[in-house]
Amino acid sequence: MARKEVLFSTCDRCFKEVETDMEPLVAARRDEKFILPDGWIHVSGNTRKTTIFEMDLCDDCKGIVIAAAGRAG
Repeated sequence: MARKEVLFSTCDRCFKEVETDMEPLVAARRDEKFILPDGWIHVSGNTRKTTIFEMDLCDDCKGIVIAAAGRAG
């Protein structure tokens, strides 16, 4: 029996955990840093010289960042 390959994602705000099946993903997009469950976002805060933080937010928590981004523009 073949082993199923999965990726476990945890929201960095509420700690919700989701398991994503790796099979349907295109081989070129297997960089696990950016494979997120549907509806999730990856956020990073950068200065001109360095990355200060990176976080993955679930579909419930991403609204905070989207709202803040809307006010910034």
